[in-house]
Amino acid sequence: IAGEIKVVLPLHPRTREALIKSGMYDKVASGICLTEPVGYLDMVMLEKNARLIATDSGGVQKEAFFYRVPCVTLREETEWVELVELGWNILANPVFCDIITIIKNILEQFNKMDLNAYKQSPAAKKIIAYLIDDVI
Repeated sequence: IAGEIKVVLPLHPRTREALIKSGMYDKVASGICLTEPVGYLDMVMLEKNARLIATDSGGVQKEAFFYRVPCVTLREETEWVELVELGWNILANPVFCDIITIIKNILEQFNKMDLNAYKQSPAAKKIIAYLIDDVI
C-alpha cells in the first residue's frame, strides 16, 4: 500500500517501543511516514486529507465519517454500528483479517456515499410539535 499512496502513522510511544523491541521498527519505518503523536488539530488535518483511515479509535471512526473518508476499524466490534451498516466503516480483526486486501479493495471501490445518514430521523419535527402542542 505504501508504494501506492502515502501512509502516515502517528506512533504512540508504547507502540514505537514495541516495534523496536520486536526488531520491526526499521522495516516499518522504511515503508511509511512515522511521526510523533500529533495534537487534535494536526490529527483533524490528517483525517480530512486522507483517502482512507485505519484505526482502533472510536472517535476517529466517527470523525472519518464526518470527513467523508472510508475507515477500517482494527477491531472485532465498534460502538458505531450504524457506520458499518452504511458501509463507511469496515471491521477488520487485526489477528484474523487480511487488512492489506481490505484496504486495497476500499481504495479501489469506495464511492463517497450519502452523508445524510443522521438526518433521516423525524426527531426534530417531533420535538418541535411536542413543544408547540404540549409546552407552549
